[in-house]
Amino acid sequence: MGTKARILIIDDDDSVRAVLSDFLKIIGHDVIEAGNGRIGIDMCRREHPDLVLCDVRMPEIDGMQVLQTVTEEYPEMPIIMVTGTGIIDDVIKALKLGAWDYIAKPVEGIMVIKHAVEKALERARLLRENREHLEHLETANRQLTESLRRLEEGESAARKMQFHLFPDNHQERGPYRFSRVLYPSLYLSGDFIDYFIIDDEHTGFYMVDVSGHGVSSAIVTVLLRSHINRYLRRFAQGREYDILKPTILLDILNRALLSEKIGKYATIFYGVLSIKDNTLLYANGGQAPSPILRNGTQSVFIAGKNVPVGLFPYAEYHAETISLPERFDLALFSDGIMEILPHETLKEKEEYLAGLLTGSDNPTVEGIAEKLGLDNIVGPPDDIAILLISRRAG
Repeated sequence: MGTKARILIIDDDDSVRAVLSDFLKIIGHDVIEAGNGRIGIDMCRREHPDLVLCDVRMPEIDGMQVLQTVTEEYPEMPIIMVTGTGIIDDVIKALKLGAWDYIAKPVEGIMVIKHAVEKALERARLLRENREHLEHLETANRQLTESLRRLEEGESAARKMQFHLFPDNHQERGPYRFSRVLYPSLYLSGDFIDYFIIDDEHTGFYMVDVSGHGVSSAIVTVLLRSHINRYLRRFAQGREYDILKPTILLDILNRALLSEKIGKYATIFYGVLSIKDNTLLYANGGQAPSPILRNGTQSVFIAGKNVPVGLFPYAEYHAETISLPERFDLALFSDGIMEILPHETLKEKEEYLAGLLTGSDNPTVEGIAEKLGLDNIVGPPDDIAILLISRRAG
């Protein structure tokens, strides 16, 4: 036995209604009856039956008028027409007007009704489920569209905030000129660059590359910047000198990331330029590729590398000091640059990057980005940041 349904019989012949009603009750359905077309239409509107059995030939309002009215008002309400034997024109007209099926009089047996009713009820169920599914999808799509809109608005605000945290481009810090570019893979970046005057004799800078990218990585860049700025303020207040000590600062950032337990680590190159001595004191916390120093026509990768911050609780960091020439260019690249280079080996990629500096008398960060084709890349596989520090003799 199929699902129990509420079925309306519309027929002006009492005996036909009785036979159909008995058959339908035997196979487990509830039955309501209407003795003419007008009453049948009213009952469709009032009772909303699961299925309608309607005679074609009735006085006043015949079955075709009932069919047309009900189909227009309730397209998903299944209607089976009951026709006289051999009246094929009635069958064709009924099907064109939207009838789901037909039964010929005299009704030959209960199985004929059972088959027609179950087929119509199953089709109605499928149509209803499809409609509900489509409505659910439309609702979900509207909610998704709204969520994406809000997310885009939030990310747009966050992007503006993050880029506001970057230092102004093409800035003089003492005798050194700092320039930068950033190409995020997503709306927000896990790469960050900063440079600042520490005192009359020292200028600091760093490049951070947080693992992953997107919102969570961008949050870590803000966290690291906040810690570094705290120690810059403490130095200005005469309380601490850790901002001048790259090894101590990397140790502080390492412990800070581990204590936050956010599952992120970061590579960082932190350097302090001494204006008086024209030297660079630095610690490289896993930043790769290593910075490239250009002196005249030669470009070399500066040595020294430690582990990233936020990975190991007992990490030790070591600093390096190098004397800088009167005229130099120092370029730092985040590791996203390595993913877009077409060369096969690491050595070939490094040689190509070094050649970008030696290929120009006065390299610029925009010129380097142009040679790399970064402006033509939409959504790089990883964030790409470039920092160029230059000093011109005299």
